[in-house]
Amino acid sequence: MRARRLFVAVVLLCMSMICRAGKVCANVKIAYSADNGRYYATVSRRNESRKVGLGAEKDVLGLPRDASLYTEPYSEKAYGLLFAPIEPYLKPGDRIFFSPAGFMHFCNLGALKDSQGRYLFDKYRFFRTGNLANIHEDNGISADTYLLLFGGMDYDASPTDINADCWYCHTSDLQYLNTDIKFAGAGNIDLGETTEGTRAGISTLRRSRDEIKFIYRLQHLDILPRTGVSASEEQFRMSIRRTADYMVHISTHSFNADIPIFPEDSHETMTAKQLAGSGLLFSGAARSLRGEGPFMAVSPQGKPLGAPLNDGLLNGAEIAQLDMNQCSMAVLAACNTASGTVSQDGIVGLQTAFKIAGVQTILMTLWSVNDTATSEFMMRFYTYLIAGKTKHEALDLARHDFMHSPDFNDPFYWAPFIMLD
Repeated sequence: MRARRLFVAVVLLCMSMICRAGKVCANVKIAYSADNGRYYATVSRRNESRKVGLGAEKDVLGLPRDASLYTEPYSEKAYGLLFAPIEPYLKPGDRIFFSPAGFMHFCNLGALKDSQGRYLFDKYRFFRTGNLANIHEDNGISADTYLLLFGGMDYDASPTDINADCWYCHTSDLQYLNTDIKFAGAGNIDLGETTEGTRAGISTLRRSRDEIKFIYRLQHLDILPRTGVSASEEQFRMSIRRTADYMVHISTHSFNADIPIFPEDSHETMTAKQLAGSGLLFSGAARSLRGEGPFMAVSPQGKPLGAPLNDGLLNGAEIAQLDMNQCSMAVLAACNTASGTVSQDGIVGLQTAFKIAGVQTILMTLWSVNDTATSEFMMRFYTYLIAGKTKHEALDLARHDFMHSPDFNDPFYWAPFIMLD
C-alpha cells in the first residue's frame, strides 16, 4: 500500500511538472450544455474553441445516478454519450476544467471508463467548476489555515443544553434567515432511507466522532473541534464569523424538504424555496423534527408563523445568507450533498447555497454514503492535505487508496466524492 501511494504521488508530481513546462498537457476548458434535446460540449484549448455534439438528452436522462453508473454496462454507455466525441480534441495528461449541465451535475466524470476499460482520471485530471471564466489555482492549505470541525452531533440535545453550551453566543448579532421561506413539521422533511451503516436517516453516526478526533490529532493546523451538544447550529453560525482563511468540515446527516412552489411565486421566491429544500442536521435536530424544540410552523401557503433561532436544521436558504467569504473549503461529509434541482440557471441545492455564501471549494457526495467508508476516506483525505498536497491531489490519492483497498474498492465507496471549485 505504501508503494502504491508513493507511485501515485510521483505520477501526480510528474504530471504537474510536465504541465508547468508546457510540453505535454495543457489546460482545456469544457462547457457542457443541453439544447433542443441533445447535450453539447464546447471545448476550448488556448485560442481555439469548438462545439461538439454529444448524446441525446433522452438517452442521457435514462442513465442511473447512483454507483451503478460506474459499472458495466452503464459506464461505457455514459462514456459514449458524454465524453467519447470529445476525446479527439484532447491529449493524455490534459488538465480538464469543466462546467456541468443537467445530468452532468450528478456524474463523477473521471470515474467513467472508456471503451478499453480505463478510468478517465487515469488519462486526464478533472476540475469541476461553476465558473470557467474564473479558474483559481489549487495551492492546498497553509499553516495559517483555521479548520472548523463539526461531527458526532447529539441530535437529541435539548434547547436548554444547547443554549447553555453556547451561552456566549449573542443571538442578536448572528445572521438568521431573512426571508419568508422556511419549512417545518416532520411530514415534509425527507431524511433519506434509514439504512444501517449509511449517513441517511437520523441515527447516531458511530464513526463521525472518530473522524473528528482523527483529524484533530493531526495537529498541523489550528483546529477547533465541535462534537456532541457543541456541534450545534448556533455554534456553527458563531464559528464561521472569521476574517482570516479557514476551512469547515461537517460530518452529519443531510435532509430534503418538500416545499410547495406556486405559479405566482417570483423567480427569487422559487429559488429561495429550492434552496431551503435541502440542508444539514446539527445537534438538537431530532427534537425539532418531533416538534419538541424551537420549531416553526408554516401556513398551508408556505408562509412562516414563527422564526426559530437554533432548531438544528440548517437549510440552504439560511446558508446562502451567511458570510463565508474567508472559507477556502467546505467538506460536506453527509449523504447526497451534491444533489439539487436542475434549472436554467444550473443546479440549486446545498452546493449553490455554500457558493452564494462565498465558499471557494466544496467537497461533496453524489449519493447516500456508507458511514465507515466515509470516515476512512476523510481520514485519508486530510492526511494527504495536511501533509502538503493540494485539495485535488489529496482527493485523488484518497480515492486511489480506496480503489486498491480490499474493503472499499467498489465504486459505491469511492466514486461519490466530488470537488467543486
